[in-house]
Amino acid sequence: STTLRRHESQCRCGAAMAHAAQISAPDTILALPDPGDDIPYAQAMWRYARSLAATAKGDLTGARAALEEAVALAAENGFERGMLFFDTNLGEIEFALGNVAAAIGLAERAVHRTYAMREPLSLAIVWSNLAMYYGYEDRWPDARHAAENALAFAREADAPAYTDFALETLAAEKAHAGETRAAAQLLGYVDARLLSLGLERGTTEAAQHDRLLATLRAALGPSLDDHLAIGTVLSESEAERLASPLPIAV
Repeated sequence: STTLRRHESQCRCGAAMAHAAQISAPDTILALPDPGDDIPYAQAMWRYARSLAATAKGDLTGARAALEEAVALAAENGFERGMLFFDTNLGEIEFALGNVAAAIGLAERAVHRTYAMREPLSLAIVWSNLAMYYGYEDRWPDARHAAENALAFAREADAPAYTDFALETLAAEKAHAGETRAAAQLLGYVDARLLSLGLERGTTEAAQHDRLLATLRAALGPSLDDHLAIGTVLSESEAERLASPLPIAV
């Protein structure tokens, strides 16, 4: 029918906008026309695309507004996957704006929603974000619990980047507990792994890295570089031993 063809066309439009948001210049995305109100999915993805463009231009407030509209559309229309995706991105924006408590609430909601899907990669992502947010609030037992969950799901999903991000949160927890040499070696391991994979930290991960590095520099002084270097040659099992909750002599 004409209605069905229009529905399919606008759904394809929504998917195309999501893809375009990943590869196009921000101004190109912001120039995309409003797809109309007939298909809420297309509207939600249009707003999501605009939020990515606004973020790229440094307009985090505008990005948050667009994503909040996308979240509302997803909730009203039962787009469970969209809700997960939008909540995760909105949490990162709230974190970047300094609203860590709001980021935690969104990440906790995303974790709850993701368990219904049982997708290891999605679970690794949401647990990893939540672990970092907890660390920023100095909720270290919660941060360790979340990071250990992220690590387990990242292994199951064969997602090395999220394995490394979880280990970095565990390094931050170690540093907080006074095990700064173990934390520094673990950070050196993560740095080397990400470099070998050709991966860069996102905004949230970079904030955690910079905070941890400053903590370790203050605690260890010039010897920090030596411990970072030791970390670069650790095996995976050695790194995981350093990340364990037990005190490790190094």
